[in-house]
Amino acid sequence: MRLMIFIFLVPFSASAGPLLDPAITYTITKELKSSGVAPRAVENSYSETKIDFQSFDLNDTSGKPLLSSQTDQLVKMRTLPKDPKDVQAIKDGLDHRVEITFEKLLTVSTVKVAGLPKPFETRSDLGVFLMNKPIVVKGDGKMGKKVEGLEAIRAKMSEVRDPIAQQTLSGLLKEELLLKTGTSGAQDASCLGALGGKKPGAKWSFSREEQGAKLDYDCVFEGWSEVKGKKVAVIRLQSKKARVQRTQPNGVPGMTETESSGIVYFEPETQESMMKIETNILAEPMESEIKSLKAKGAEVPRNRTRMWHTSQLYPL
Repeated sequence: MRLMIFIFLVPFSASAGPLLDPAITYTITKELKSSGVAPRAVENSYSETKIDFQSFDLNDTSGKPLLSSQTDQLVKMRTLPKDPKDVQAIKDGLDHRVEITFEKLLTVSTVKVAGLPKPFETRSDLGVFLMNKPIVVKGDGKMGKKVEGLEAIRAKMSEVRDPIAQQTLSGLLKEELLLKTGTSGAQDASCLGALGGKKPGAKWSFSREEQGAKLDYDCVFEGWSEVKGKKVAVIRLQSKKARVQRTQPNGVPGMTETESSGIVYFEPETQESMMKIETNILAEPMESEIKSLKAKGAEVPRNRTRMWHTSQLYPL
């Protein structure tokens, strides 16, 4: 499973913790009818992500997942002071620096194994390895951008003994992923990017890449809720079904059908945001192979994956 990391940044504010509670569904306050507020550029934040992943073999009548995984991740992002004496960095457009620290990265996975009475469980706590190894993204992308500290961490990956944890770490420490993580305008990759000036009831759309598939989302600004005296924008989102051709584990081309739905909350005063989204993925062979398998009386392999993703961002 590719680790999905969604980062929506929020600015510095003296806050003891998040305002929004993932366990609560916030209702609309009809009296609040003002227009939406555009997200601002950000400097310092925490991003807390929780992912619950379950994959089912649709030919298995037990109804139990073939694979399940729970991930709990906490990332601190801090904008570092600029050094006016670093003439070369200024000239190259690399004087803007964001320090990224993974303070928590815990994954627990269970796999159903034929012949075993209980699923096989693995536990990967990469937070212990990463929490004292900050990564610095230099540049805001206008002239250039690069990652510092990555090679030093990769050189110490042998300290992580578990092969599954090593695979997760290898996927996480990709330069292209970290460059996106360190972008101050990351809100643009969600419904929030176009919220500014929208009236309650307004609709718009955006696109993003998820699990290798391009998803087109429809967004609806449902209105405002009131949480502890603060106005919170409520945005509903729904993706259109996306069908993508992929190679199956047996090397034969297959199809995946992906769709998502969820909700985004946004508090403009501190820029705190929370996204809760559910994604469903159906994987099956190509139509020609399905016909061939059915003609032989063979079982048609089908897999359904469900993923619940909560991403909460709040000031340091």
